[in-house]
Amino acid sequence: MERGKIEKNCFDYLKSVVLSNNNICYVCSVKDRSLIENIFQTAIPNPEPSKFPDFIFDSGFVEHFEVTSSHSNRKGSKMKIEQYRLQKEAEAKEEELKAEMNVTPCYEGKTIMTDIWYSKHSYDDFCLSFKKNWENHIDSLDKYSGDKSIGVFMVEYNDSALVLNAVFPDVKTGILYGDLLKKPEYNGYRLTHDSVMLEYIYQFKEKIKYVVFFNNSDLQEKRCEIICVENIPEILKIVKGKYQFHCVLIGSTHTTSGISLPIPFYKGNEEDDQT
Repeated sequence: MERGKIEKNCFDYLKSVVLSNNNICYVCSVKDRSLIENIFQTAIPNPEPSKFPDFIFDSGFVEHFEVTSSHSNRKGSKMKIEQYRLQKEAEAKEEELKAEMNVTPCYEGKTIMTDIWYSKHSYDDFCLSFKKNWENHIDSLDKYSGDKSIGVFMVEYNDSALVLNAVFPDVKTGILYGDLLKKPEYNGYRLTHDSVMLEYIYQFKEKIKYVVFFNNSDLQEKRCEIICVENIPEILKIVKGKYQFHCVLIGSTHTTSGISLPIPFYKGNEEDDQT
């Protein structure tokens, strides 16, 4: 997808959520809430799409970046490399199916599948990706000469591998605890529950006012969280030490189906032959 489209798609989705949902702002005041709505209503794409930031508004900016829980190197995330390989393999099989059905028609239809289990993801790789991308964009912010009174980082996570677990103490067995040991209803990754990353982000409270986290998951429900960075200590009072994260094995399947259709043959009638 071309540069600018990924950022705009994320922004437009979050804008629709911000303007319709009052439950995605964390440790934000009523004034913060109003300001956030105004940002998403008035921010426009940077006229120079290759430069920092992605969106601008009066007195500030919104900058988008993606993070991954897949292992990454200088070539990029291993998951994206494997996704590209899957796509190419599926396209090759599709061409083979077309050629085969041109030679030997199959009127009942035929389906082929291409699948892959992705290499292991990890929470450590997620933290590395988050910090590396965050600091790269902080470097760009430091060089930015525009108005940066209100800084917003819009972080998108697409991998679906990270899941959330509650941490319970070693309690006595054989007795009832009601809902005290109930697991979180949403088990996808939540930045608001990650005390390690919250403490990291809080270091940048003088530069970034809001962090918007979008878990763009295909396995769990999509979830958006907007955090007022200067108030992160209030979240930590509630969540610190209570949650942990791990990654599940994930994969993809590409399905191609084809069917041969008989081509009707028109035979002219005698009247046609005489004209």
